Amino acid sequence: MVFNEPMIVQNLAFRYIKLMTISKNKRWLMFNQIAKTYDLINRLITFGRDIQWRNQMVAYVPDSAVALLDIASGTMDVAITAAKHKPNLNHIIALDMAENMLDIGLRKCDEKNITNIQKKVADIHQLPYSNQEFDAATVSFGIRNFENLDQAFTETHRVLKPNGVFVILESCQPANGIIRFLNGVFLNTWVRLIGILFSGHGDSYGYLAKSIQTFHTPDDLKRKLTKVGFTHVECRFFMFQSVQLIYAIK
Repeated sequence: MVFNEPMIVQNLAFRYIKLMTISKNKRWLMFNQIAKTYDLINRLITFGRDIQWRNQMVAYVPDSAVALLDIASGTMDVAITAAKHKPNLNHIIALDMAENMLDIGLRKCDEKNITNIQKKVADIHQLPYSNQEFDAATVSFGIRNFENLDQAFTETHRVLKPNGVFVILESCQPANGIIRFLNGVFLNTWVRLIGILFSGHGDSYGYLAKSIQTFHTPDDLKRKLTKVGFTHVECRFFMFQSVQLIYAIK
């Protein structure tokens, strides 16, 4: 068998460019493609620390909360963590556009005998819920893929009750220039390599790396949240400031 190396490189480049030019409101299709290996790759690229980060974000959900909206829920890791640690939650909505991801989450719920999580295929920009319906909302590694961040934050604010909380876990660029450079190397080597080896979709994980490097700063996000009406916004960091946890109160 003869390999045409320039042609292989050209095809890979074409796939990557095509992925990057797809509108964000269609990128849920990418997550459907990588759904089967998504949890495994998350563990590998974060060295298992993502479990701890999700536990810490769920700790910000008030113990008194009974209704939670988990946005961009994916395979429902955050929703399941909330169901385990917040016993008063009797109504958890796991919302995402990628139905394949949600179906994996439902299987995990069945295995863990969790019955208070409901799957919902819907768009964050047009939430199918009434005003002031939820005590809390969460989103883990999802806001980078929103088509219109201001609209998504406005919709989240709308469906939260007064004093409701919004907790965001997201990748970010470290403020320190040296650490930022090393983080870029990590994203473009380790993350992409793991994506190639375990999912066969290295171009998808190349997109994820690029989306982190070009996303809004933590200060930008705080300003956007304040602008749509959140009255208190604070931020903390993990993993050498490459992961941020933002806590906002309506």
